[in-house]
Amino acid sequence: MPLIEGHSDTRERFSWNPFTYSDVRSFRGGGKPPTCEILFKGGEKLQEDLRRFVKMKGWHHWMTIQTSESGSYNEINIIDFLENHLEKGPADRPWRILLVDDFGPHKTDAVRRLAWRRKYIVIVHGGGATSVAQTNDTDQNQHVRRIYTEEES
Repeated sequence: MPLIEGHSDTRERFSWNPFTYSDVRSFRGGGKPPTCEILFKGGEKLQEDLRRFVKMKGWHHWMTIQTSESGSYNEINIIDFLENHLEKGPADRPWRILLVDDFGPHKTDAVRRLAWRRKYIVIVHGGGATSVAQTNDTDQNQHVRRIYTEEES
């Protein structure tokens, strides 16, 4: 289908990398929101400006910012994201599952090693299962979409 209006908008990009938790106590009842990261298409200047903005808003405790030339994640971006967001926890903390998309940078040995060091077991869910198996689509995005629609209205 030819795109007549907004063609330049299709060349701008960002990726949202959210965490959701099976234990709602992890972020409700006075705690911080679920952690997330937004990766924008851009360079270091944009990254510095956005990180300053996030810090100024007080979101830096739960949100991180990265940039890349393409606006898409690669293995290095995923490692940085996990370094920032996977809980280190005490040695006696129970193991956790890190459920990830069937996306190449999620499935590398480096990602699995980092997760293992933090007491997470990486499980990859297959293509087509996102909308029924991934909690940020089944349990989180619907609420974000509802709130956004209410605000926009």
